[in-house]
Amino acid sequence: MSKYDDLKTSKEFLALMKRFYFPSDKIVEELQVPKMKFLTLEGKGSPESPGFLKAVQCLYGVAFSIKMGLKFGKIKPPGGYFDYKVPPLEGLWWSAGQFDMSNKDAWQWRLMIMLPAFVSQPIFNEAIAQAKAKRPNLPYSKVELEEFEEGDAVQMTHIGPYAKEGHTIDKLVAYAEDHAEKISGRHHEIYISDPRRTKPEKLKTVLRYPVAK
Repeated sequence: MSKYDDLKTSKEFLALMKRFYFPSDKIVEELQVPKMKFLTLEGKGSPESPGFLKAVQCLYGVAFSIKMGLKFGKIKPPGGYFDYKVPPLEGLWWSAGQFDMSNKDAWQWRLMIMLPAFVSQPIFNEAIAQAKAKRPNLPYSKVELEEFEEGDAVQMTHIGPYAKEGHTIDKLVAYAEDHAEKISGRHHEIYISDPRRTKPEKLKTVLRYPVAK
């Protein structure tokens, strides 16, 4: 599989997404996540809060402004451009002290959408301007274009409600311990299913943790 920085076609981009975003729901998988570009937006509070919902709208607004702007010439395509499928929404979750799954109001989060390597700061700036013109009521100024490298990690697909992720988390932690590793970063979720259109018992969510020896 081509490296992230060397991707040249939409087919190669889809292959990279398959590797990082569609693990098994039966066994824990090990992987190394390279440095990649993301749209990001940080906030605090329950995922049912208005601030969280606006953050999701912002990220998707910018993500599709980039994709469609490049595809239809509203943004000048850079060298190495190819059309691509927008990756799924993902989020890092934490709180002060130990992460408490039951206290949603104390949760802090960093929502992210991965982008191809050819997306530059000028492309991002143009997409922000276009998104603001369409939805001026959303806080697009909080969206950032950043690089993020997770490194060595373990992951597994959880099928079912978000509130029942505990047994999948236990499998990831146990796997790390069995392989002389420890969890070294934040709780990471990748949302394969749309909760607005999927029954809770059928939701697919990738759970990932960075690990270290």
